[in-house]
Amino acid sequence: MIRGCRPEPCNGGSGACPRFIGSAASGSSSRQLKTIRRYIKLNPARALWKARHPNRFTRLANIRHPILDASRQWDAVGNPLLLSSPFLFHVRLTRKMSLEEHKPAIDEIIEKARHGIIPVSGFLSPGEKEVLRRLKDEPLARFIKMRPCALPPSYDPSAEDSRELAADRMLILSGFPQSVADAGAIFRQNCLAMNDMAAAICARANANDHGGSGTPEPRPRQAFSSRCSGAPE
Repeated sequence: MIRGCRPEPCNGGSGACPRFIGSAASGSSSRQLKTIRRYIKLNPARALWKARHPNRFTRLANIRHPILDASRQWDAVGNPLLLSSPFLFHVRLTRKMSLEEHKPAIDEIIEKARHGIIPVSGFLSPGEKEVLRRLKDEPLARFIKMRPCALPPSYDPSAEDSRELAADRMLILSGFPQSVADAGAIFRQNCLAMNDMAAAICARANANDHGGSGTPEPRPRQAFSSRCSGAPE
């Protein structure tokens, strides 16, 4: 039995086994058990999913699509056909509001997802994380998860994300070059740039659907950090 320790999340959402470091915080016991149980439950299945659907776990390097800014390097894992949907919807929920205050917006997002709208988000703020949790409970929902840093060649999705990748209903997407590495923390400017990318992707998809000339894209923020603390608002 492991005593007086807590799980330390692996960098980059890796599906590798959680590491444990000493801790005197007894209040983390419940979180420890949940993390361990989740790992034990999902990791064997994750290996099976990857064996059965290797193409859904293959990193797609330097992908091109009409709704993606051609001046950026786009890398992805998952279902790239989601980019061809005309029904992309940018999800951005501020950290300044509680989950209870966000509940009407979250309910609306989930309802849209049930009807085929595809949420696009980094799913980083507490409200956005709740959206992602509920999306994963919706068997017909599909979604695009943006990263605020690069998608490295060695990228290994978490066990929970692996389940959605195996179901072919998720795309993990990055528009950052490899120099913007995941260092376990996320700088605010990276998050702002990522949200600009997500908004631009959705605007282009909607413009293509309506046959117009397109909606002006948000001005991109180029001054992002070369390491992926701060948080988006």
